[in-house]
Amino acid sequence: MDSLFHGEGGARNVIDWDLVAKMWPDLMRVAISIRQGRLNSVTLLRRLGPHSRKNEIYRALRLIVTRHR
Repeated sequence: MDSLFHGEGGARNVIDWDLVAKMWPDLMRVAISIRQGRLNSVTLLRRLGPHSRKNEIYRALRLIVTRHR
């Protein structure tokens, strides 16, 4: 768990917590929209596909999901 904060084991394991904090309100809006059924996974994946690598929401979600596994 410490490697997520301090970069132990290589810099690839570090989560950009500043990005996550910056995008937190948007991430919560996405989560609430999914929970309320206003956004489905197909639409989310279509909008945040591989072409969205520069999109900060995409990057924040990817950091959280890939490091959480």
